[in-house]
Amino acid sequence: MVEIAVPVSGTVVEVHVCEGDAVEKDTHLFTLELAKTLIIVRSTIRGVVAKFGIALGDDVDTDQVAVIIDESES
Repeated sequence: MVEIAVPVSGTVVEVHVCEGDAVEKDTHLFTLELAKTLIIVRSTIRGVVAKFGIALGDDVDTDQVAVIIDESES
């Protein structure tokens, strides 16, 4: 299992995947907004989304675990 953390504090404005979705490396996972800047967070590995711990509209903090990807199921 690989944890994908929030890179900077912000608000989740788009969610691109759900639990159970297969993802490739560089798949868009979610988008944050910080001071009118959009930040796309991508998968760092290939696998299956085991847990998605944030939701649309959430205010999130830097280093908060947002997504857990199970690379053994890819």
